[in-house]
Amino acid sequence: MLITISRIQKWGKERNLIKLIDALNTPDAELRKAICLILGETKSADALLALRYLQENDADVFVQMTARKSIAFMIDNVSEIPHIQYVGSESRTELSYIPA
Repeated sequence: MLITISRIQKWGKERNLIKLIDALNTPDAELRKAICLILGETKSADALLALRYLQENDADVFVQMTARKSIAFMIDNVSEIPHIQYVGSESRTELSYIPA
């Protein structure tokens, strides 16, 4: 299946996390960056895990940076996410998934 920006935006509006996360396998870094931005808005624990993986492992530094920005957006809005706990420390701020 051909993945396009319009298709990714449609999946974002539908909150179709499965398709968005699967689409992260695309070799197109621009599409992965767009997916990162959409995943950051979903405030989902699954999205958080995918973003953390990209932040640490993506081959493209700009995808890593976009994943980091999306995670930061989630941190800024953490009070609205009941299944994600804010874990702050002096050296590093991150989110942690709490199973329901």
